[in-house]
Amino acid sequence: MAYTPNPTWVDGQAGGTPITAAALQHIESGIAAAATVADDAATALTGKASTTHKTSHATGGSDAIAPADIGAATDTALSALDATVAGLASTKANITDLTTVTRVTVTAAGVTSSSTTFVATGLQIVAGANEAWEFTALVHYDGDATASVGNISFKVTGPSGGGVFANIHGLNGAATNTASGHRTEPIFALDTATGALATVGTGNARAACLITGYVTSAATAGTFALMFNQAAASATPTKVYGGSVLTAAKVA
Repeated sequence: MAYTPNPTWVDGQAGGTPITAAALQHIESGIAAAATVADDAATALTGKASTTHKTSHATGGSDAIAPADIGAATDTALSALDATVAGLASTKANITDLTTVTRVTVTAAGVTSSSTTFVATGLQIVAGANEAWEFTALVHYDGDATASVGNISFKVTGPSGGGVFANIHGLNGAATNTASGHRTEPIFALDTATGALATVGTGNARAACLITGYVTSAATAGTFALMFNQAAASATPTKVYGGSVLTAAKVA
């Protein structure tokens, strides 16, 4: 109820403000009435749980706010984004990690062999346990052009339990050491020599072969190395030239 001031208070003795029991009682009555209202309000709220304003704006609330009302992405837009992210993750999984790519070249001076004993070209792959590597090697070489001598063969060595599956594409004519077409020699096992490729002379008579394949390691980590020799011994060295290169990528 509205409070009515009574009496009207005026400063100073001349104001004639009465200090009477009735006036003081009026004040007390007003205070009592205000206290009653406060007590009634407190009683009415006793035992009632407070409610959070945001609840009414939540999905399913009495005053729910849609994403579009505040500029947020809709469920459809979020689903499309999820699909895009999943697609990118799948694409990334199919891209070779550049940290697993290796490139090795033969030393600038090259490597020579004057016997049927295999020597390392310097082209190699260092593999951890249970890994698979794809590789491509381009080998430049030369050697004795005399028939049936000085030609070149290769093999791959590696850790125990490992494997190699590769092909060497190069010059035919090893029996005559003439460039009579091309041939392909397989490598199906570690430490096993390939058939011979032709060497047709030294210097400007340099030839080249391409080796492609992959190697796999088992429980033992180690180095897979490309080796070569003279398939038939010659006093003229067979040489693998600097600049020969192997590039490999880990695929498993």
